[in-house]
Amino acid sequence: MVAFLLCLTLLAPAAFACSCIQLTAKENFEAADAVLVGKVIRLEVTKEHQGVSTIEATVRVIEARKGKFTAGQEVTFVTDDGCCYCSYSYVIAGTYLLYANAEEQRWSTSSCMRSGLVHEPDVKADLKELGFARLR
Repeated sequence: MVAFLLCLTLLAPAAFACSCIQLTAKENFEAADAVLVGKVIRLEVTKEHQGVSTIEATVRVIEARKGKFTAGQEVTFVTDDGCCYCSYSYVIAGTYLLYANAEEQRWSTSSCMRSGLVHEPDVKADLKELGFARLR
């Protein structure tokens, strides 16, 4: 019985991890409502419910390849504090490639999409593949 409980304890984190279907950059581009590069200029906790904080990340658009965004425009992305399966974490002053979706006028991304900091090798490859001019 002890061995069984130990196994459950060791496997528990995997049971709650985000499980994603890996898409290519082009497949993610097609699936997203918007694809842009932007810099996080503000992070704000907007509400808390049952121990989960809602975080708004204000992103200043540098370049957009899909969606109706223009350079310099500020867009708010909503996420949580990292508690939940596929939430996405932002770093203030970080510059990101964001594959974004809108639901009820609220923009978000998830850890299942290929979003990431522009200096990461996989993201650099996506920037090149998708034709972003300023950050190749």
